[in-house]
Order: sequence, then C-alpha cells, then structure tokens
Amino acid sequence: MLAMVSVPAALTLKTVRSPGTLQIASSNPTPYGYTWSLLLFVIPIMVIAFGFLPRQEANFPRKAFWWTIGILVPLGFATDFFFASRFFIFSNAGATLQIGAPALHKPVPIEEYVFYLAGFMATLLIYLWLDEYWLAAYNAPDYRMEPHCGGSHLQKDTVADPRRFPRVFHFPCARCFCSSGQLFSNRQAIH
Repeated sequence: MLAMVSVPAALTLKTVRSPGTLQIASSNPTPYGYTWSLLLFVIPIMVIAFGFLPRQEANFPRKAFWWTIGILVPLGFATDFFFASRFFIFSNAGATLQIGAPALHKPVPIEEYVFYLAGFMATLLIYLWLDEYWLAAYNAPDYRMEPHCGGSHLQKDTVADPRRFPRVFHFPCARCFCSSGQLFSNRQAIH
C-alpha cells in the first residue's frame, strides 16, 4: 500500500532537475512535472482496478461508483472551465504536455482535466478498496443500503419517511458552499 503512493511520488520528484528557489535558475525546473505528478492518481487507479476489482470478494455497488464518477467529474470539469483562469497561473509551460484544453477566457493544460478525472477515480477507488478489503471484517451485514432515487443509496425507511433524511448531510453541504463562497470572495488574498 505504501509503495502504491511512494513510487509515483519518487518518480515525480525524480523529474525535478533544478529545485525551485526564490530565484529559479532554469526556465523549466520541472520538465513535465505536472504531467508526471498525475501518476499519484493513475498508479493507484491501475493497481486497484487490476489487482482488487477482479477479485471475488470485491463486492461493492458498481453502479453507484459510476454514478458518482459521472456526477463529480463533470462538476470538476465545469469548475476548471469556468474558474481556472481566475485562480491559476500556469507560468511554466514545460511542466505540462502543452496541449491546451478549453476553458473560459484562455485554455488550460490538458492535465487539469486529467487531474479531475483521475483524482476523483483514485479517491473513490481507494475508499472502496479500504472499506471492502482492509475493513471488510468490520462491515455490519445488517446495514446494507438499497438503491433508491435514481442511484443514490438511502435506507428503505429513510425514503419512506422523508423526516428521517440524514441530517448529517446538511452540515457538510452547507460547509462546502460557505467555504467555497468565502474563497471566491477573498480571491485577491489567495494570489
């Protein structure tokens, strides 16, 4: 498990030819650095997809996985498309493949879109792998979710009685909206 993260990290750090300082001596201190850093997501995806998912004990709701990816990835792409030019400056073009992807105001490196796709997939696959393989002994068999409401997983009695909708869901949603709104309003402080 440690090698799954440390090997791509070592490969990424190995591409640094001249470490960044306050005065960077090279015009391209990290050749393809952003591209190589995506291995931090791609290698865990490959290890889990080809090593864990084909196993018999890998019993998880695959439809829910693809629904989650199908919702989160387009939201990530939309975030990049609409806001990347406001928040990010890609001053070292040599750190990318130099393939422009569409975004509002000016193109962004294609790595930005790969980041959202691979990042969401890696995070979700790592979560599933940890839950269904490493923590399988602690899964309560009587707490199985059943699909309702077009792919979302809620308990039967929650759907039947809307008053029992998980209240804990409201707090993270409100926190995300408030913090992202604050981030957008304090945009000048971030630069």
